[in-house]
Amino acid sequence: MIKNIYLDANAQCISLQSAKEKLIDTLEILGNPSSFHYHGQAARHVLDEARFIVAEYLESSTKGVIFTSGASESNRLFLDSLLKNIENNNKNTKILCSIYEHPSLLKPIISMQNHHLCHIDFFTLANEYDVSKYDVIICTQAHNETGIIPDLDYLCNFANDNCLIMSDISQGLARLKKVNKRVDVLTASGQKMGAFSGCGLWVLRNKALELPVPYEHYAQERGYRGGTQALALIAAFAQSLTEIDWLIKEHEKLTPLRDFFEEEVLKMTNALVVGKNFPRLSNTSAIYFPHQNADSLRINMDLAGLSVGFGSACAGLAPQSSFALQHLLNKDAKSTVRFSFLYNHSLENTKEALARLKKIF
Repeated sequence: MIKNIYLDANAQCISLQSAKEKLIDTLEILGNPSSFHYHGQAARHVLDEARFIVAEYLESSTKGVIFTSGASESNRLFLDSLLKNIENNNKNTKILCSIYEHPSLLKPIISMQNHHLCHIDFFTLANEYDVSKYDVIICTQAHNETGIIPDLDYLCNFANDNCLIMSDISQGLARLKKVNKRVDVLTASGQKMGAFSGCGLWVLRNKALELPVPYEHYAQERGYRGGTQALALIAAFAQSLTEIDWLIKEHEKLTPLRDFFEEEVLKMTNALVVGKNFPRLSNTSAIYFPHQNADSLRINMDLAGLSVGFGSACAGLAPQSSFALQHLLNKDAKSTVRFSFLYNHSLENTKEALARLKKIF
């Protein structure tokens, strides 16, 4: 039976051994963190410790760390809170948003625009607009499909003092240096950086601490969220953060492998590396294969034992190409494949993947 090669790290990364051990240890804890008794307070101690670790690494107050089920929920919480803020202030809010956002952000934002709830401009390059004119800036740290790294520092440097800046750091957290301290809102997912699915972050810094609670009657996470916290998943997430500097260094080593992979693919077929001239994540390569049927491409990749990505994992079965790819390629680009390497990806795996691709083309 053919052994599959995993090339979809941007959807889910392998978990760290220390995170697994922390998860297992925490599963032994009996008690709800919201309970006042001894067992509940023991659980609360683990939750508080995890919140402190996150706050320390992401340079926020513990008050600003909200644990969620993942970045998609965190993104939605942010937008619902933003909408509440717009409603409370009754003003024509101007939003500047990158084309590289995850569907959990982009789709609601486009809906907000369609319902005339605010004015939104979308950018490909940070210097396309006068940044100082906007009330809110939304810019991911790194694009999940192409690995493109937008110039978030530029936006931070030229935004006005009252501008609220938000960034989904899911793809960059374990692969890039920390985001600019000027960023007010951060969102992330555990499974992207050595922890597990089911736990995410919504971190409020600076002026974002004043964002209103979007819903009423919730008891957990300072009223921003309802439901008992997933204690073991949260503890594992915090544990993975203690190894984040090592993870970043391991990912940096992947650049030569990615470049070698792209060069070899371009030799064997008429293809295009999307975003090749942009700064990109060291582990990510999005390659557009013109004249290839997207459905056939998916099937052939899977039959060849190559686990690859087609767009965001959350929208992997979408009938059309993504918002970003349509802008970057100026065409429907369903036949774009995302190859994203795990931090321990080897030259041997790369060569084997290339051999299998050669049989497809």
